[in-house]
Amino acid sequence: DDTLSGYVNFIDQQRIALPNGNYSFEIQLVDKYSKASPFKSKQPIKINYPDNQISLSDIELIESFSKANGQTMLTKSGYDLVPYVTDYFPASVNKISFYAEVYNTGKVLGDNEKYLINYFLESYETGFALNNYRGFARHTAGKVNVVLSEFNVEKLPSGNYNLVIEVRNRDNEKVAQKNLFFQRS
Repeated sequence: DDTLSGYVNFIDQQRIALPNGNYSFEIQLVDKYSKASPFKSKQPIKINYPDNQISLSDIELIESFSKANGQTMLTKSGYDLVPYVTDYFPASVNKISFYAEVYNTGKVLGDNEKYLINYFLESYETGFALNNYRGFARHTAGKVNVVLSEFNVEKLPSGNYNLVIEVRNRDNEKVAQKNLFFQRS
């Protein structure tokens, strides 16, 4: 019998602050009620966030988000963020929500300087931005700024796409950018 029947999905999310460098991430999953060998996965991770230029964290896909009422393992920057654990969006999913952080704007642009965050969807194959899937937010420079938004993708055709976040200074010059690939069916 399936030992998981009757249980909801579970999340074990860990956030570990590490200095810049090269790391090896290894995870091992064991079913204590099975004689099967543990599942093991190992991957290299390079962390390189320079402290003298504006940079973006990786983009995190979110299943849902809400203002936090306390501190849990899902809480980040005052929000409870439930991760979306795949880059595939079937027809039954009508929105794509995302979270990212912008670092060092205060240090590079100057405290209280205004800047712009653009976010949009683009075709993976052509790199062309999709007109109906664009947004922006004006921010004031600081140590860390949050990007938290979503797109309604109910009418987005099947295909391969990038979610793009870019940071632009007062002169509309792009100073940082991150892309995240996803598929829509």
